[in-house]
Amino acid sequence: MKKILIPLTLAFIFLSTGFALASVCIVRDYGCNADEWPVLSVWDTSNSHAGDYLYYNKKICCAGVTSSYVRTTCNSDESEVMTFYKTNNSHVAKKGYAGYKLCTKFNTYLNCIIKSSCGSSDVCVASMAYDTNSHVGGCYAYTNKICCGELGVNVEAGGPYMKTEILPTILVVGNVTFSDEVAPYANVSIKVYEGATLKVSKDTIASSAGKFATTFMNFDIGTYTVNASANYSLASTWTIDTFKVVVRLAGCVQRTVSLNGAALDYVTGLPIPSGTVKIAIKENGDEFENTFTNGRWTITFTTCLLPDMRHTAIVQIIDSGTGRTSWSEIQFIAP
Repeated sequence: MKKILIPLTLAFIFLSTGFALASVCIVRDYGCNADEWPVLSVWDTSNSHAGDYLYYNKKICCAGVTSSYVRTTCNSDESEVMTFYKTNNSHVAKKGYAGYKLCTKFNTYLNCIIKSSCGSSDVCVASMAYDTNSHVGGCYAYTNKICCGELGVNVEAGGPYMKTEILPTILVVGNVTFSDEVAPYANVSIKVYEGATLKVSKDTIASSAGKFATTFMNFDIGTYTVNASANYSLASTWTIDTFKVVVRLAGCVQRTVSLNGAALDYVTGLPIPSGTVKIAIKENGDEFENTFTNGRWTITFTTCLLPDMRHTAIVQIIDSGTGRTSWSEIQFIAP
């Protein structure tokens, strides 16, 4: 058997994305269009105080909204968009800060946060000069934009997996976001189907970074569908992925690989004194583990890989002292 050690090189890939606003609320004089609702009112398009939707003549009008009120507490089906210091003629602040809340009911429950640019699936309601004690304006007035977005879940089932003398371990990983921000500790339900038949299901909770990972076993040769549904706050969503179990991964060759990296506490940023590193190869589901000390881990394993192709390893670090667990992905080329 040819043994090849591959030093791990971490490559950071920066994606340049042009943010196209799917929906922008508009400042209008006196009233909104028939398909819009006045979320709040302002004295002017920028550098303005704010009031409830009846107070000023100029209205910030949004589509996909059925009501919007300034209250001390929002109802369970309303999104907190921002806060006021008083009900009218008020400075504004980020949500959760001042005593009066702008409670808006969207057609779909949305999470509203301040970002420099709203994502393509967000609704840009307004913008603020600062995140507290601020004047307000339309979406294009300031760089602190109030972006309201939906819950999102991604799932990857990996594969194709090889059936050898034992049935393979299926690795399912994913993440949950809310308005393009992580959704910590979201509830995730994973169901695996063969055709219309439910084979197995498992419930899990995402990490503080919104990530989840779980494994399944005892799948025979065939094609399967993974349904991942997420619940967070009042929102829910779902997505699917597919994987295959085959007799042999076409073209794969047994290779020995060595990977290594740093093990840092995600709370303190300091090296983890000791713990366990576990990796799972996304393309075939093989799992391996090793112990480490002094904040550095190394793991060497042999598995069947496609030569000259990029593979992904899911890395799990478990701190033996605190019990904290974190996940990351690294990629390597099989020779």
